[in-house]
Amino acid sequence: MKPWTGRPHLSILGAKEEDRFTHYLCELLRAPSVLAAFLKDLCNVEVKPNVNVSMQPQVTEGRPDLAIRGESTYLLFEAKVGSWLHEDQLSPYARELDQWLRKNPAGTARLFVVAPHRQVLGIAHTAKQELSEAGLSHFQPVGIAWEQIATLFQTLDANDPRLNLHLREFSEIILYRLGEPTRPFTVEECKLLDDPLVARSLHRARLLIEHVKQILSNQGFSFKDSRGFLYDGYGVAFEGRTWWYGIWIDAWAKLGLSPIFLQLLGLTNRVVPLIPEGLPSPVSVQFGKLEEQVVPLPIRDAVELESLAREQANIILRYTTELPESGAG
Repeated sequence: MKPWTGRPHLSILGAKEEDRFTHYLCELLRAPSVLAAFLKDLCNVEVKPNVNVSMQPQVTEGRPDLAIRGESTYLLFEAKVGSWLHEDQLSPYARELDQWLRKNPAGTARLFVVAPHRQVLGIAHTAKQELSEAGLSHFQPVGIAWEQIATLFQTLDANDPRLNLHLREFSEIILYRLGEPTRPFTVEECKLLDDPLVARSLHRARLLIEHVKQILSNQGFSFKDSRGFLYDGYGVAFEGRTWWYGIWIDAWAKLGLSPIFLQLLGLTNRVVPLIPEGLPSPVSVQFGKLEEQVVPLPIRDAVELESLAREQANIILRYTTELPESGAG
């Protein structure tokens, strides 16, 4: 067996946090035993022994973070740590896989997104919408949480002591960065919090909520202040049932998509019914033993605030009138 020649220390040269995490992962995957476990346990892909599999970060149009290629395998990975998907980011990767699969119809071509556990479902949901709109819905992205990678790497026992050290070290970095609420701020987080545009954006989002409140109050809805440590909004009552609407930071951190949510209080820990056509579908978000159903409400650029408020108000109105069981009795 060839000795492991990975150089994970090169990952510190990455300009972005995603680059540093992905480069470290790529170097560890250069060990055949680590790659085989990663593909089998997390990607559900088995590669036959002695089949050459090569890895390369940031290849093809759009620069995916990691590509794994073999004689009959082509896997592309987009990795996120503290950011969200850019507009139309995954479509070029799916087209690349589609072209390869046409030439290798018996092969395995898959698309993955790697993200923190709290965000991976939301990012995968956004990716599915993007690919569906691009006519590439047959490439459903598979979500892998960084925490899953950490758990796997903690269980591996390689024959190389240096490799074992780095497997444990990378696992600790992942769990410290993503799981410890009292850890120091990262460079990326400080840059965001230093930018007054972030504050102005949240201020505008709060103004949007007030516009929606005024529109719905004129249609018979009542609102009651509902604020706490990580949420700021209203209990919304209509015809004897209640929903919640506002900025929910904890859900935003888990899902991305939008800071403004309509919480379907009547569907907590329940199966989601058929959603009326034209309404945005709810997204599940887990808080302890509670599985909440929330609707991320759109914030779009170049749309006047009043128009956006009417759009959000109409979504809330339709949920309350067409799906009243989504509210708590």
